Amino acid sequence: MSSELHELLGDGDAAAVGVAFAKAEVEVSPTVLTCDRWTRRAGARLAEQWTQLGVEGVTKDHDAVASDAIETLLSSAPRLAERPADPNRARWWKQLMESPDCTALRARTVCSASIAEIAAAELAKQWVAYVAANPDCPDPENETPEQSVNRMRSTRNALAGACDAADAAEAIGAGLGIGSGGLADTPVLAQYTRRLRGSPNLANIMRMAGRFIARAKMLQRQRTDLPGMEITGIELSGDLARLLPIESSMIAGAVPELELLAIARLAQRRSLSYRRILRTPVAMGPIVVSVDESGSMTSNGKIEAAKGLALAMASIARAQKRPFLLCAWADQPEGGIRTASGAPDAIVAWLEEFFGGGTELDGPLHTLPTTSWPAGPIGARADHIIITDDEVGLDDELLESYQAWAAKMGVRTFGLGIGVRETTTLARFCDGGVWALPSLDLNNPAVDVVLSIGPTYKEVRAA
Repeated sequence: MSSELHELLGDGDAAAVGVAFAKAEVEVSPTVLTCDRWTRRAGARLAEQWTQLGVEGVTKDHDAVASDAIETLLSSAPRLAERPADPNRARWWKQLMESPDCTALRARTVCSASIAEIAAAELAKQWVAYVAANPDCPDPENETPEQSVNRMRSTRNALAGACDAADAAEAIGAGLGIGSGGLADTPVLAQYTRRLRGSPNLANIMRMAGRFIARAKMLQRQRTDLPGMEITGIELSGDLARLLPIESSMIAGAVPELELLAIARLAQRRSLSYRRILRTPVAMGPIVVSVDESGSMTSNGKIEAAKGLALAMASIARAQKRPFLLCAWADQPEGGIRTASGAPDAIVAWLEEFFGGGTELDGPLHTLPTTSWPAGPIGARADHIIITDDEVGLDDELLESYQAWAAKMGVRTFGLGIGVRETTTLARFCDGGVWALPSLDLNNPAVDVVLSIGPTYKEVRAA
């Protein structure tokens, strides 16, 4: 501040003018958060994309809102702008970011641009709905309790919708095999997410699939037979790579009097060494899931849980680089079996369709072994999971033919009976395990066994 200004206006007036000049130097921000050029370009792209996808109320003119939404979910430390152009949106966004739910959501989206963009659409949609219902910008000094409650309710709904969208997108990406790590997959993943969330049945399936997939990832990480070296004991050898630390130190001369003796033991292959076992994976076959689509499966959410588990098994197969086949079956005059694998459209169609009718084991036990699919005939060392809610009869001829095929191809068969008191029929041919479950959910150890399915390993003694 120049001395001339102090002389003309005095200290008090000069200070007031200085504050005014400082405020004038800060540009008005179209966004309520501090966004860089990359974020603003991403906001313009997202606003146009959301307009094409038909996100309710959002148009390509909402690029500033889109920028705020993606900055909220992708930035590890989003900051409010100093002079936002819209104070009403600034207060709404400030309340949204102060919520613990927003912090929890950002922890999931900050490293996943695809999931962040899908969840950001829900934030933008809720803001547009809020401002349409509350067009007048309330004065912060005279805001009524009703206006405060409306804003709180709107931000809560925005976060709930964003969390639900993130859950669905993660489950859809894993279940349908759509990559969620790159921007190139975001429009495709967003289209499937909106399509499946728009159907109550598909939304329930994806909700169950998300739970099963999360559980499967944890169980697969906890497997104790993963490939690699395992120390199983101590033995005598001349292998430098396996020497115990005490042997290595003596050979290095830690005790000069014992150095020659330690070298002599090494030459004679009598040094103390770790005994190691190397696990190598045995060739893996496909994962096949056969879901009963009889009419009784529609009760108590059984079909949604069964198809959700099927999608989780498909994600496990992809992670293990195994082919997979989803099979639906029921007693139908025209032949009640329907299969899908690979392409997302085929899997979604398999999820949407439903046979109805009665339960008949001819589908998974007779038709399936002769089925050809894009990966060829059902290969050797397959894992076959059968999910049904009915205890039906099984003639000896069908049982013998399936057992002969399974023995020849090295197929393991697992049986899950939902809401049945006994599984006598399934026990006749399910050599991998059979369970009678009150419901198909994460509270059953049987589900953990199925979600832990993985390749078997051959143990080779390390040289």
